[in-house]
Amino acid sequence: MIKKIICSIKSAFDTGFFHIMICNILNNLFAFISGILLVRIISKTEYGIYSYANNTVSYFLIFSGLGMTFATFQLCCEYQNKKSQAERIFRYGFGWGYIVNALLSISAFIYSFFANTSIKGTGSYLACMSLLPITSISLEYITIYFRSRLDNKRYSYILVINAALTCLCSVLGAKLFGVYGIIFLGYLPSITCCIIAKSFMGYHVAPKDKSLAPKMKKTLWKMAITATGSNAVNNMLYLIDISVIGAFMKDEMAVASYKIASTIPSAMNSIPYTAAIYFYPFFASHINDISWTRRMVKKLVFWASLGFGAISLGMIFLANYIVPTVFGTQYKDAVPIFQVLCISFFFQATFRVIFGNLLTTQRKFTTNLVSSILTGIVNILGDILLIRHFNAMGVALATLIVMIFSGTFCMSCYFYTLRKRLLKT
Repeated sequence: MIKKIICSIKSAFDTGFFHIMICNILNNLFAFISGILLVRIISKTEYGIYSYANNTVSYFLIFSGLGMTFATFQLCCEYQNKKSQAERIFRYGFGWGYIVNALLSISAFIYSFFANTSIKGTGSYLACMSLLPITSISLEYITIYFRSRLDNKRYSYILVINAALTCLCSVLGAKLFGVYGIIFLGYLPSITCCIIAKSFMGYHVAPKDKSLAPKMKKTLWKMAITATGSNAVNNMLYLIDISVIGAFMKDEMAVASYKIASTIPSAMNSIPYTAAIYFYPFFASHINDISWTRRMVKKLVFWASLGFGAISLGMIFLANYIVPTVFGTQYKDAVPIFQVLCISFFFQATFRVIFGNLLTTQRKFTTNLVSSILTGIVNILGDILLIRHFNAMGVALATLIVMIFSGTFCMSCYFYTLRKRLLKT
């Protein structure tokens, strides 16, 4: 028994599981430190305007690469044993991803001239943030490069470097130049990571030897466009909340309080996403092994329920201590919203994130798209209806309803998919 446990631990270490886990802890730590310091360096009003501008540019980022980054990663995983084909896929996706994001940057800059309708001051910040689509996709392709090769160690190293630099640049920028310092120094981490990855970690885009077959290009674009629709709606769930508060309440202070309430639950979401980062390539490579998949899914959900349930309960009971201590007494009004979002975290982490990713490993992109559209409709209606009666708390309640609905739907569809495939074998 002990020997088996030691072998399991060694296997997890060799495949980079502990590297990803430590990476997740460090990334959250750096983000946590940054968040605590920023709200103490800049005023609540400025933080609200900055959060709203950042939320706005994120709408452009959800269309990053038109899903080409995801499609590239999926096919590179499937062709990890065919190096030349995987390199051609990566090079093709790399090129188109940058073209799309260059257009997104231009669009964000143009939109910044019309972005002061709800929260004044948003436009100038947004204009300064307009290069984010280009720098962010650079980091995305580095992570895809290492993940698709199951090189979780280098993947973890580069993300820790990025998180540490982001924390340093954000705090230093805020201290020296305020919000503009946060924005402009915020470009440095991605640029630095690209230099480090190319110079010391073996990251490179292979030179063109053969063009990608038309059939493979069609497959890539089909997966990319479908994934864009699904991911766009999924990511909007995080963005719509602040947009609705800004549009209906027109109060940067309310935006700041909701942003603070969601900071820790959002940071905790990195835990299930980190788990997904680790297990995704394994499930994608076992796409046809249904018995293995069913066995591993049961274990995954069991441990996820225990772990995320304990985290959620702990945050709820300690909410009155956590929020004022970490962010300051000026944010005490965020405590009830924080507690509701902690409940949402449990359903998102245990069901929505895990089963959404598992559906993707089975190439059920259309199912994920349908789930995302339905979830988006429920979220928008819930936000609009509930904010009228409960203000910002209504938005948090809508988020809880959405996570329960989405998680249940994805789980049901996944198990239906496995049963259907099993009957065909």
